[in-house]
Amino acid sequence: PQKPLATTRSMEFLKFRELPAGQNAIVAIACYSGYNQEDSVIMNQSSIDRGLFRSLFYRAYTDQEKRIGMNVVEQFEKPFRQDTLRLKHGTYDKLDEDGIVAPGVRVSGEDIIIGKTAPIAPDAEELGSRTKAHIKRDASTPLRSTENGIVDQVLITTNAEGLRFVKVRMRTTKIPQIGDKFASRH
Repeated sequence: PQKPLATTRSMEFLKFRELPAGQNAIVAIACYSGYNQEDSVIMNQSSIDRGLFRSLFYRAYTDQEKRIGMNVVEQFEKPFRQDTLRLKHGTYDKLDEDGIVAPGVRVSGEDIIIGKTAPIAPDAEELGSRTKAHIKRDASTPLRSTENGIVDQVLITTNAEGLRFVKVRMRTTKIPQIGDKFASRH
């Protein structure tokens, strides 16, 4: 981000010079190629390739272990098909042994980023798909199907009840493309 060349009084109150947002671009308002252009912007492709107007988008995914009954607790772990029912469509390969994806891993749509299982009551039928080996049900958190990016940060802590709480922050680089909107500070 760059500091703006001109400021207003309200920008001083908002501390805009301390935490700027945006870039100072050199623009030309011109009649170009004889065809009248309305409401559009033409940009230099090599400037875009070198990083002009590129931005980072962060999204956080959170999950926590929940208590079911008095002493049975959900657990963060990597689910396995042998003993876990209702596994999701995404891949579980990017999870560590603790059931949480590591920072710096590249993930894409519907990859599992937080692996979690919940115990099944011994008398539950689970729609006839259950066998004796199935003792857990999948309760994992997948990445949104339209997203891809890199795991930026992973935080593991405990909540007020003493159960584990996980927050995974995803980082996606957004590159300007045709159809994106641009605005001046008007």
